[in-house]
Amino acid sequence: MTNGANVVDQKQVIVPDSPEVRRLAALGSLNADLTEAALALGLVSEYTEADNDHDRALYRQLLALAVVVYGRAQTKSGARKALWSYVTVPPNLESTHDQVMKFRNRTIAHSESENESTYVMADLASDGGPITVERALVITAASPSPRTFVHRFQALVAELQVLLRTKIEVARAAVIALIDTQQSGDLWREGRQPQLVPRLISDWDPDTRRPPYPTSHEIPVYLLEDPQP
Repeated sequence: MTNGANVVDQKQVIVPDSPEVRRLAALGSLNADLTEAALALGLVSEYTEADNDHDRALYRQLLALAVVVYGRAQTKSGARKALWSYVTVPPNLESTHDQVMKFRNRTIAHSESENESTYVMADLASDGGPITVERALVITAASPSPRTFVHRFQALVAELQVLLRTKIEVARAAVIALIDTQQSGDLWREGRQPQLVPRLISDWDPDTRRPPYPTSHEIPVYLLEDPQP
């Protein structure tokens, strides 16, 4: 006698390349960027009242990270289309989007904005006689971004995430419909799973390009020291 419960085996496998799969992969990649930007902006909010150099530095670096990954999502690459190819910035947030991209281009990616200026300073001294120069030093002054900008930036990312997730659900359904009974059987028997593969640290190369959809199930992890001669 059985309790009527069925044991269900489950398996996750990589779906083979197709236009539908590439679309879902691109949307998922863009969503990862927006999620990272949202996380960074959430942490930024914890340091809006920063009153020491350490916390003020964290504020600037976290905001810079959010700007970089947002800009990455809005930029076409060889592996995927840009975010604007799938969703449009709502009219009420267009000015915020423009500010973020200008901030990215003028201040974060390139040093062109007056929001960050470098000055050469001289320490002068006088004891009533000739003025002496004790030292020369360089100071870079960075203007903090207004809190209202951070809040608008958060609203922009949140709204785009909502719009993008709608596209993802449609693309997800298209992939499921693509996998017919025969293909699902083949995937169950022969489908591959992502595999972490240790590699030598010296093999790490930042100047690489991935294809639009992964052609390998191997994910390199650079953690092995080179063998001693």
